[in-house]
Amino acid sequence: YLKRLHKAERLTVFADADVAYVQPGWEAGEFIAEQQAHLPLKPLSNRLSSEPPRLKFVGCSTQVFEAQYVRATLHERIGQGERLDNTAVVLPDGKTLSLLMQSLDLGEGRVNVTMGLAWSEGPVADFFEGVLRMVMREGASWRHDEVRAQLSHPVAKVLGGSSLPKDAARFLAELARKHWVWVGREEVRELRDGPVKALLSRLAALRLREPGAFLAALETWCGEVQRTLDEREAQADPWIRASWRAVVEAVGVCARFQAKHGVFEALRDVRDLVFQVLNQERIDLRGEPEKGLQVMGIIETRALDFKRVIVLDCNEGTLPKTSRSDSFIPFDLRAS
Repeated sequence: YLKRLHKAERLTVFADADVAYVQPGWEAGEFIAEQQAHLPLKPLSNRLSSEPPRLKFVGCSTQVFEAQYVRATLHERIGQGERLDNTAVVLPDGKTLSLLMQSLDLGEGRVNVTMGLAWSEGPVADFFEGVLRMVMREGASWRHDEVRAQLSHPVAKVLGGSSLPKDAARFLAELARKHWVWVGREEVRELRDGPVKALLSRLAALRLREPGAFLAALETWCGEVQRTLDEREAQADPWIRASWRAVVEAVGVCARFQAKHGVFEALRDVRDLVFQVLNQERIDLRGEPEKGLQVMGIIETRALDFKRVIVLDCNEGTLPKTSRSDSFIPFDLRAS
């Protein structure tokens, strides 16, 4: 196709490469070297040989330490009066994105995210899964560890407001004192009025067995959560709000599907379709690309130039990405 355009004199090619990359005998730049003989490539950049980048390798035992190292490095640069406009943080895998965003604390510094994050890797996936697990279980009670996990989740902290931590601490102390392993309607009714009782009572209202009624109630609850997150924008992580918007849309799709076709016979069918929709979703936050720190994936970095690039997750199997082999033949036998 490119050769046809070249023959019609309508083609100019700018290769995203440096002379140092296209070396004779180097497999990495082999494709570009081959095309130079056939296509009108503009001269390659020759900067890396005269101004080679300074590389610094840092070993971090966990992703938490990795994110903290990035934060410390950026704060050091800010302390030296350096602007972050020429710095990019590159993530080969989106799994670290949520943790990194929670770790960064740049004050008034702007952070722009130009890579998508799979919904299942976002900050609300475990909260929503926990809610469905609690309201769809047979019986009228919840396990105490499920309740504790939900009350400590960042989503619940936004919904419950500033008084939730104190109320939750009082509730957990009461759980321990009364030896409640299960929390049911009676236990919730005994609680004093407050954010904990309000959150649990609202979840209890979702315990419906008929799929259509359950979806209608779930759609209403998800909409209320979204409105609260939007109203408390200052306290809510933007990733939480963006992730929850995908939940609202997925539940709405399933509710309309049930209202029109009535195909769900059990709550498990509802859950399966909701997560089938959500697991295909990606969350995108886009900022002003001209200013601030840039957080992006490998694909987004093409043809861009930064003075400082911090690449995370340079681990075997992640960079480069490798797929699991389905072959039962041992690797050494296949290689030979």
